[in-house]
Amino acid sequence: KGQQIQVKFCNTNSNANTAVACARQAVSDRATFVTGYLGVLSPLIIPILAQANIPIIGARSAGNPIDWTSPATFPIAGGAASNYQGIPFAMKKLGKKRLFISYQDVPSAATNAKNVLRAAKIAKIPIAGTMVLPGATTDFTPYVQRLRDANPDSVTFINSPGVSGGLMRAAEALGVKPLWSHNSGSIGEPEAAQIGAPTEGMLIASDLPSFRDVQYAGIRHFLADMKAAGKDSEPVNLKVTGIATWTAVYAVKKLSPNIKGAVTSSSLLAALRAQKKPLNVEGF
Repeated sequence: KGQQIQVKFCNTNSNANTAVACARQAVSDRATFVTGYLGVLSPLIIPILAQANIPIIGARSAGNPIDWTSPATFPIAGGAASNYQGIPFAMKKLGKKRLFISYQDVPSAATNAKNVLRAAKIAKIPIAGTMVLPGATTDFTPYVQRLRDANPDSVTFINSPGVSGGLMRAAEALGVKPLWSHNSGSIGEPEAAQIGAPTEGMLIASDLPSFRDVQYAGIRHFLADMKAAGKDSEPVNLKVTGIATWTAVYAVKKLSPNIKGAVTSSSLLAALRAQKKPLNVEGF
């Protein structure tokens, strides 16, 4: 409706107190909507926003159930949860026979591990083992030994990229080389470049196309917008999290003409809840 969108940014830094402060800042600023990646601390953020009638649009789930059960959340894609459900089927299709699950010591990772286990049962691919790989891990040798003992031909990580990369490098140095897999929100091209050689040929599960999938009109539009904004040379902005956030803004633009009067958090939330059919946003 001609309104300019002001963007304010708050980084939770994966800290509980900071996450709560970010949510309260959005309420204080009378945010119309929140988008982006709420991360593993979404159970602290979403209730504060929901109480203030601020919708969360297009936020990619890290795996916490509140990300898709809260009446204030409107996902555009399945996020990590759907990615992890897909990995066992991909491994089965690739002929793998022993899938190992490594996950972090946070609730969202435990939920995603359950998603992998359920999917593996349906896909009929055996689980070689599971292990908790804490986010503070610095000595990866014992974990590599657990991998060696389990003898998997494929491994899926539900870890932060730094921890996953540490294990991958240590494993390769010790001659343990299964097919690694991760979700696209955690490992994109910037993270793969930092991890180095062990990422070569690894499987990345994604709920949205890569920025390199230019056969999609939406991706071409995304890249054109990023170039116009001078952000196309920064790989971190081109990750699937960036695509999801960009798509969320276009979803709001598409929905806004249905709103009578001013576009506020409450009127936008009402319009989102009244929308019975899926919105085709930029072909996604």
